[in-house]
Amino acid sequence: MASLKDVSRLAGVSPSTASRVMTGNTRVDPEAKQRVLAAVAELKYKPNLFARGLRNRSGRLIGLMVPEILHETFAIFISLVEEACVERGFTMILGNTHDDPAIEERVLGNLIGMNVDGIIISVVSDSSAVMSSLRQSDIPVVGIDRAFHHENVDRIEVDNREAGRIAAHYLHSMGHVKIACIAGPQTVTLSRERSAGFAEYLSTKGIKPITIAGGDFEFETGMVCLRALLERGEEFTGIWAENDLLAIGAMREMDRLGIRVPDDVSIIGMDDIKTTQMILPALTTIRQPFAGICRKAVELLLKRMENPGSPPRRLVLAPDLVIRDSVHRRPPLTPAAAKARRRRALRRP
Repeated sequence: MASLKDVSRLAGVSPSTASRVMTGNTRVDPEAKQRVLAAVAELKYKPNLFARGLRNRSGRLIGLMVPEILHETFAIFISLVEEACVERGFTMILGNTHDDPAIEERVLGNLIGMNVDGIIISVVSDSSAVMSSLRQSDIPVVGIDRAFHHENVDRIEVDNREAGRIAAHYLHSMGHVKIACIAGPQTVTLSRERSAGFAEYLSTKGIKPITIAGGDFEFETGMVCLRALLERGEEFTGIWAENDLLAIGAMREMDRLGIRVPDDVSIIGMDDIKTTQMILPALTTIRQPFAGICRKAVELLLKRMENPGSPPRRLVLAPDLVIRDSVHRRPPLTPAAAKARRRRALRRP
């Protein structure tokens, strides 16, 4: 692989002159510039942008930190943020924090050490301590999804409270009055916001939701929470799970227990990941505007890089309902049917 020294040698100029040509410095003799460019073409030289960034502070690098890259929701964020970065001439560097505060700190330190121009971050929890490190580094930052709710920084997110209201309204409009909520981890603001919006709407109809909270947003947790609701003896005809994986896990457990969706229980998810259309029945869900969130997150970050002293901005995008096949209109659950369903479920291991 050709080096800058090879280019300078072929062009008959000093390495510093060749470097000035490559960085766009105008204080170069036109004839020398042409020789350098000809040498670059002949040698097929490609500059080391990463090394240049380490020296010059701007390697056009943007860091993205997410709690779990294997989670389909965050995989969508990764893909769309990278696309938006590339469109604007930046390279995205990914940091996976594994939903662990200690790893989150180390990942941040690595990105800071690489002299990224800015960082987009979805924090592990509300108690994340990374903001103090970001202040000391003076690196521009934008919160996304699990954003910084107690910090005066740029952030962009979906209207989670409105998502809860949409889910509650739809279930109620389909005749459901015994309604459960499988919530996400309560250490994250967006989970509490989704639950609050759901409960607020149902309270206007005189309904108190049956709620259970999981420790994460994973498929297996949806299964565990569904079974726990039945073991508690809860009676419900509709469920809102606060993300699609929780909903799909609950559906899988109901199938295992002989509970039919949507004939026995209707269910709604949140996010609109691709898997929602691959299962039977296809999952009704609340769609996050992923493309808009990611595009605007990159735009916010670039504006922060250009105007570091401007006031922080918070952008909130609206979710919308995607109706598929997992919710049916139905009459109230009779006591006899509820008792038979619990008995059938609890007989299974």
